[in-house]
Amino acid sequence: GFRGGVPAIWLAGLAGKTKSIRLGWGVPGVWPPTVAPVREAEQAATLDGACGGRLDVAVLPEVGDRARAVAVVDQVADVDASLDAEVAAELSAAAPSTDVRDEGIRMWVEMWAPATFSWTSPRFSVPPIDVVPKPVQRPHPPLWLVGWSAEHAVHAGRAGLGFLDVSGGGLELWAEHRE
Repeated sequence: GFRGGVPAIWLAGLAGKTKSIRLGWGVPGVWPPTVAPVREAEQAATLDGACGGRLDVAVLPEVGDRARAVAVVDQVADVDASLDAEVAAELSAAAPSTDVRDEGIRMWVEMWAPATFSWTSPRFSVPPIDVVPKPVQRPHPPLWLVGWSAEHAVHAGRAGLGFLDVSGGGLELWAEHRE
C-alpha cells in the first residue's frame, strides 16, 4: 500500500526518466492527521528535488476503500465534537480559519518554510528542528485534497488546497462540488 516506500521509490525512478510531466504522490494519514507528518514532508521535498520541482501532492483522507475513509472522517468529527472547551479554544487561537483536520497540512507548510519548525498541539509536539530537505517549488509543491463529497470540497477550499474529485459522479455532481 501507500504507507510503504514503494510509491516514493517508483516516483523517484520516474523522476529520472521524465523531463516535463508532473508527478503526483498520494499521501494518506495527513488529513486528518493520524501520523506525525514530518517523515512525509521530508519524502515529498526529496521527491520534489528529484523531479526538479514537478511534484504535486495529494493528501488522502484514509488508505483503503471509501467506507473506511468515511469512517475515519466521522471519527475525527466525533473527536472534534468531544474536545473540551480549553483545547478547542487553543486550536481556534492557533489557526482560527482552519479545521482540526487540516493540522497535518498546516504542519507541512510550516516545515517547508526556511525557518526552524516547531509545533505544539493536543495531537503533536515537535521540538524546534530544521526539516530538510526543502522542496524545490516555493513556497511548496501544489497541495490537493482527494475527496468525493461536497464536504471534502469545502474543506479543500477553506484550507487553500486544490480539490481532486474522485466521486465518480457526473457533471452535475462535479459542478456541485466545485461550487
